[in-house]
Amino acid sequence: MLEALERCLFHQFEQHTNSNILINSVKKDIKELLIFIDENSIESSSQNEDVRDLWMRYSHFREGVHHGQLGKTAQFWVKYMDKVWLLLRFPRATKTNNFMAHLQCLQELCPLFFAMDHQNYARYASAYLVSLINLPHSHPGADDLLKNWGFSVSRSQVPASRTAVDLSIEQTVNRQAKSKDLPPAEEHGWKVTLDGDLDYNCSPKSKLSPPSTDCFIIVAQQGLFSFVFDRRLVMVVQSQESESDF
Repeated sequence: MLEALERCLFHQFEQHTNSNILINSVKKDIKELLIFIDENSIESSSQNEDVRDLWMRYSHFREGVHHGQLGKTAQFWVKYMDKVWLLLRFPRATKTNNFMAHLQCLQELCPLFFAMDHQNYARYASAYLVSLINLPHSHPGADDLLKNWGFSVSRSQVPASRTAVDLSIEQTVNRQAKSKDLPPAEEHGWKVTLDGDLDYNCSPKSKLSPPSTDCFIIVAQQGLFSFVFDRRLVMVVQSQESESDF
């Protein structure tokens, strides 16, 4: 759904701006990214002036939609997309061992917990956030350890499988306490290879295939999630409201 909404928004960007020439000039770089994406290809594309110019124009257009330039419906869906991206960035911070990104996402999520009346999340996430912010004063040096790749660990080579340190310890301890079939040799091997298993892989590759969004895009283009501000529709709604008053 998110990808379909992003495509619909970019389609409106093409219609409302004179960026067709610029879009055609960056198609080659985009196709290269689709064929093979890694840190070097992303860095090379980000240095392209046309790509950067296109991104700045699209960001400016998206910001305008966020402030209601295409109507309330488009504004609602852009804000919805921002919240979905926030929820995606939060676990990504853990999987990429980025403590500062985790802290920033948590700061943005706390007001959302209060707004949605999730009492437990609002209560404990706020206390957790305050403890992390005051970490340099309460536990000097702990924040430096978390910033220097000490936030999450991985015990396998599976891409995007990193988990928080406290969660990994809790799951391991619970598993060992509940299991009666763990042979001593296997337990000894687990302890010996623990340090090697916790090595951080700096460039994990994603093997997940992109979801198919063609069906949802067709629904969106029919007007259910349209970013188009149709004044005729507003006039019809207003006329119906005026008739209902009588």
